[in-house]
Amino acid sequence: YMSLKFKYILFVMWIGILWFPFRFLNYELRRIKTFPQIKPRKIGFVVARIGGKDGVSEEALHWMRILKTDGHEIYVFTGENENPQRLQGLAEEVYAVKECALCDHSNQDILKIAFEYQIMVPEDVLLDFIYARKDRIKTQLLDFIAQNQIDVLIVENALSLPVQIPLALALREVISETGIQVIARHHDFYWEGEREQLFRTRYPHIAVMLNELFPPDLPIVHVTINSITQENLGQRGTSSRVIPNCFSYGENIKEISELDKEEIRNLLGINPGDRIFLVPTRVVKRKNIELAVEIVEDLESMGYENLKLVVSLAVEDQEYKQQLEEVARDKGVDLIFAYDMLRGSRFSPWDIFWISDIVIIPSRWEGFGNNLLEAIAYRKPIVVYSYPVLQKDILPQGFDFITINEDNSNLNAVEEQIKLILDTISSEGHYPRGVQEAIEHNYQLAEQVFSYIQIRTMLRDILSSLP
Repeated sequence: YMSLKFKYILFVMWIGILWFPFRFLNYELRRIKTFPQIKPRKIGFVVARIGGKDGVSEEALHWMRILKTDGHEIYVFTGENENPQRLQGLAEEVYAVKECALCDHSNQDILKIAFEYQIMVPEDVLLDFIYARKDRIKTQLLDFIAQNQIDVLIVENALSLPVQIPLALALREVISETGIQVIARHHDFYWEGEREQLFRTRYPHIAVMLNELFPPDLPIVHVTINSITQENLGQRGTSSRVIPNCFSYGENIKEISELDKEEIRNLLGINPGDRIFLVPTRVVKRKNIELAVEIVEDLESMGYENLKLVVSLAVEDQEYKQQLEEVARDKGVDLIFAYDMLRGSRFSPWDIFWISDIVIIPSRWEGFGNNLLEAIAYRKPIVVYSYPVLQKDILPQGFDFITINEDNSNLNAVEEQIKLILDTISSEGHYPRGVQEAIEHNYQLAEQVFSYIQIRTMLRDILSSLP
């Protein structure tokens, strides 16, 4: 028989075993009860271009997916729907309004007159033209809100960059007159970095518009995608929240078959055994692609053969493309612009990740770096230039990249690390243990800090604060 003392000890132990789960369950119930109850909303996204390969389009789609799974209805007001298939099952309605398009000829004329000085017109003529387009956009935007009973507008960069001035004017008036709740997400402002040079104007009223519209002084929620922009915006008297870019980490990316990889290589003119350096960017000057050309040239001068440099996204600056082609030709680098070569095929630019060996991101400036998050998701070794946001917001998290100094002073050391990968990667594309560990570390870390889970929490917090 058990002694009385032993029975007492056993009784106390059982009480303890039962008590702690009860306390935990009670805590969880209280936490759930006090968590903001998010009522379903009808959310209208206003974005000049959607469905494309640019960062604004991609990030808008990420937010749409997150909000859709949280029970909200998604509507889109856009100028260009580049790939309607990407919005199927995601948006209830997509309103494509020609006047809002970035590539619309009249909008391009406005930009050429206001900033590029290609056309000379009196300022009053320019302003009349802008305001006439603003009126047409405003009418359609009000119809979009009324017909769909929109509760909240999420404005994607239209109040940040003056690339669609009539749309920005229409937004300011609609917000002021209706009092609709607005979240303005700012990916990059015209006054940041090298962009400021692009938006200098000789027209006084246009200069006033830039100051008053980007962003406007309205009672709206401002969201920036990095802390540098948040600080700069704060110095201009506007507070904002930082919500970084994200990716759907944790959702397995289905690898394409070996036959598909072979077909992509054939489309791009890449032979078996070639080593592929992927630059997953659009072709614009600030992407600094000539740095990647220099790296490949240096490696070839060290005796490495059959190297291919592939730029995967759209050419948006033909003059810059021609400059790159001339530089690559002079240096003997095989440079491939893949975007148009894949057009009409069943493959996307992201499929090139599967055949690449090393990713190079040479940009001098990125608002955040969608291409970086994608390279992490596809589990590739990454060589990246130390652009400011990388230094301020990303590297301090603990990521393990091959990083190029701002002045390129460590380029020799970077190339030595690349040589180590080239010397030890298997013919099947398997990386050595140390490289693979860094790749997996980056993926696990990105899943913790830049996944949908973190962004969903931030969006719920904002939406719960709105009436």
